[in-house]
Amino acid sequence: MPRFFLENINTDNPVLTGEDARHIGRSLRMKPGEKITVCSCGTDYFCEISSITAVSYTHLRAHET
Repeated sequence: MPRFFLENINTDNPVLTGEDARHIGRSLRMKPGEKITVCSCGTDYFCEISSITAVSYTHLRAHET
């Protein structure tokens, strides 16, 4: 499962932006419904991709481990 790092995560509406979002959509070719791990402040969050937009935003659903 791919792992990404954020300094802070908004667990109510987690979003990856910029290079990480582009990497998920273009390089990894991930789709909504696939899962990633997001690490923030020493906590791992198992996330499901809910949408990927053309402007480099990846919206997630987060579940703390």
